[in-house]
Amino acid sequence: ENEGWFKYLPIEKAHFNKVTNLRKSSKNPAMKAKVEKMIAQEEASLKSTQQQLISEYPDTFFSKVMTWKQTKWQTDKSRYWDDIDFTDESIIRSPIINDRIQDYMIRHSGGTETGFLNAIDLLHQKSSVDPTVNAYTLLTMLEGFYSSKKEDMCLYIMDNYIYGENCGEGDAGKMLQDRALGVKNLRVGGMPPNFVIPTHTGGSLDLMNEVAKHDYTLLFFWSSWCHKCEQETPEYKKLYDQYKGKGFQVVGISVDMSQQAWIKAIEEKGTTWPNVSMLNGWNSPVAEGYRVHETPTLFLLNKNKEIVLKPERWFEVRDYLAKNLK
Repeated sequence: ENEGWFKYLPIEKAHFNKVTNLRKSSKNPAMKAKVEKMIAQEEASLKSTQQQLISEYPDTFFSKVMTWKQTKWQTDKSRYWDDIDFTDESIIRSPIINDRIQDYMIRHSGGTETGFLNAIDLLHQKSSVDPTVNAYTLLTMLEGFYSSKKEDMCLYIMDNYIYGENCGEGDAGKMLQDRALGVKNLRVGGMPPNFVIPTHTGGSLDLMNEVAKHDYTLLFFWSSWCHKCEQETPEYKKLYDQYKGKGFQVVGISVDMSQQAWIKAIEEKGTTWPNVSMLNGWNSPVAEGYRVHETPTLFLLNKNKEIVLKPERWFEVRDYLAKNLK
């Protein structure tokens, strides 16, 4: 069964990358029809591979997953979910819910707020036949929308289906609420988690103790290989030099795994603010706690440990400090 996965996963990854690149080129109206035909051919080829693997590994969980991946009504919005049995809890041990949600959103939401809201409502209704599958489905959508920076959708899910009157009960409902709290605390106005993290000089830093010492603290998640971080760091250094005597602090939190690469990057960039890292990459507790999936990722906190801004560029921090730190 594992052999089947080892065969399939590289094929699916190559397919995903190719289709993603094709979709980017389909934004050109002159190419759209041709690109759509090429995407259809790629999808037909992948389905053929899946069918072959179902025959090679009959009566296994792997073949069951491959069957789920054979979306019967992929282009039919009204029947898209008809081949999924939401009472079968084994589905949460597979990537199917996540994969299907992503595909459904791309194909049938229209990329609009109304489209996303309708999809959320539909999936809640479909999955509510089983509390465990329902909790998993809602959490998958919550994490997906958060990663896509669609926090209004996260708020809708939390208000209506996690913390509202319609929220589930029992172990699944409690698990969902506990996991959702992590997303809720990362919204503007929320209080993110605290961590004690090793510094590059051999000590350790209590993140929230440091935050409480300053009017505003920028948590700057970065990495030694990040080109955008390299471009933006000089601007943050200017802001740090300008405002550090007025109550502004920066904490650089690296998602590196190599201490040598991390230290070298600090020295090359000449950053004198506190630099910390767990050296566990994306799997470090602090990266997972702050749901960091790319660098740079930034959170501006006040001394009450509340998020006041989630900037994407340095000038957003500049403008905020200009208004709030005189």
